[in-house]
Amino acid sequence: MLLDTLLAQQDWHKPFWKMLYFRANEVCYSMAQPSVDQVLIVKEGELLVQVQSGTDKMISTALLNEGNVVNIESLIENSSNGKLEYLLPYQVVALNDAEIIQIDKEFLLSHLHLDPHNYHRTFEKIITQFIATSFATQIADRPLAIRIAWTLFQIAGKAGKSLENGSSILLPSYVTSELIAQLAQEKEKEVNSTLQTFHLTGIFTQLKPLILNFHRLQTYLDNELPFKTSGATKPFSIF
Repeated sequence: MLLDTLLAQQDWHKPFWKMLYFRANEVCYSMAQPSVDQVLIVKEGELLVQVQSGTDKMISTALLNEGNVVNIESLIENSSNGKLEYLLPYQVVALNDAEIIQIDKEFLLSHLHLDPHNYHRTFEKIITQFIATSFATQIADRPLAIRIAWTLFQIAGKAGKSLENGSSILLPSYVTSELIAQLAQEKEKEVNSTLQTFHLTGIFTQLKPLILNFHRLQTYLDNELPFKTSGATKPFSIF
């Protein structure tokens, strides 16, 4: 794997990367202080992407985990000081203890150029991220239950723990109705009501802790959406 190669303990690599450590609720990155010459990649842990609302409250919009690029705008050559006009200012906050690899941008790109297969695979993964964004766009005007189900699907795929029976997924303790409401852009009261409905229909096997029947969730979405969720199950990772 490319990630393992980059982290190999060889002297000629050491000047080009270092590991950053963060605790839960710490800000790991902010566009207020963009990192133009460094690419930040999640090594371990889960992080939230947050943007500022009209009331100055920080709203969570996406979940990042291992292999995700934290500051993807750093890979865009024509960005000015790491800022893009069409990208909302955001920050990334650790949900739990996290490790982020800070890699010199030119070193990363030159390393990729040495292996054309990895180079093309990396940018295919970046394209995949934008495809995932297009999925979210198609869902934005869908009914409440579908938007919440899609949010649960994304969380389960990135941070869920598969239980022994295979179809059940345990969601982490930090996945609360408030977090789901932020990611689904819904009121928490409506989310709680929908979670109860999902429990009655078997999409949730239990609510404390949150355990999903992933097969039922996927079937529900496949019946309601114009695309199959099998095309969106792999999380974005440049590695």
